[in-house]
Amino acid sequence: EMAATTMDLSSNAVIDGTMTAAGGIIQSDTALLRIQSNTTAAKGVSLGYNHSTSTATLLADHQGVNQLAIDYYGLTHTFGRSSSLEFLTINTSGVVLIGLETADAIAGDTPQLQVEGVSAGTSSMSVFRNSNDSNPSQIFLGKSRGTADNADTACSAGDIVGRIVWSAADGTDRANNIATIKAVVESGIGSNDTPGQLIFMTNDGQTASEDRMKITGAGQVLIGADDARTVQGFATSLQVEGTAATDSSVQIVRNSNDINPPYINFGKTRGSVGGVTAVSNNDILGEISWGGADGNDLNNVSATIQGVAEATATNNDTPGRLVFK
Repeated sequence: EMAATTMDLSSNAVIDGTMTAAGGIIQSDTALLRIQSNTTAAKGVSLGYNHSTSTATLLADHQGVNQLAIDYYGLTHTFGRSSSLEFLTINTSGVVLIGLETADAIAGDTPQLQVEGVSAGTSSMSVFRNSNDSNPSQIFLGKSRGTADNADTACSAGDIVGRIVWSAADGTDRANNIATIKAVVESGIGSNDTPGQLIFMTNDGQTASEDRMKITGAGQVLIGADDARTVQGFATSLQVEGTAATDSSVQIVRNSNDINPPYINFGKTRGSVGGVTAVSNNDILGEISWGGADGNDLNNVSATIQGVAEATATNNDTPGRLVFK
């Protein structure tokens, strides 16, 4: 046994057994504490500090190969196998970096978690669920109007709740995006009442993406329009609107080495969705109509072609006629 308040060692000290200390300090500008195998010196753990570089290191190695290296540079923490092979960094702002050492701004924001690499494996993330049921893995994006963590202050109409952004380096920076999908609150929110819409955006060579298609909370698909419009008395599920032939038209082209064309099919039943309840005499099976704005709305019909049933349909017998108005 050895009792001392201070112990100075100028050479190696061998301790065979257990050493217990109530507290103590190893003081040096290049302090190093090494715990290693008595059989193989290359197996062990080192704890060190270098004052000149403000670096603290915890290193675990095996047979000369580093298994874990945790470094502390000022207020930055890195985790890896050595200072030249760092897998994860937490910088002074708390940003978590995987595969890179310096945080980068992307599309105007510096994300709190960044993953970067030079291959599919090193620049990808995966979420995979294993359970004997039909439930999936999930990614959640959410927002409140609160000003503190865990707030549930209701959002307002027009608030962007979540966004997926694709950005491409342009030779100068990564500030501009090429495409975006965002989820937006559609109208006023109440308890258990959260209407929303999806907006799809693309970039045709500008500094920012523009709205191209929207799926409303009611399931309407709008291309070129911000809001659903009522035309000839009702608002359809698919609406295309623009200011030229290119953005206010629909084109269907078929390419096949035969006589068959592309199709536009109209159908009707007297049943529910997915049903086949027979139609009755004079049922309108489909309609193409033309209308012009009158200064107030688009609810007037100028011309129509209708397909009309001529009798109650029976199995494989559906007589009909075309009516021009």
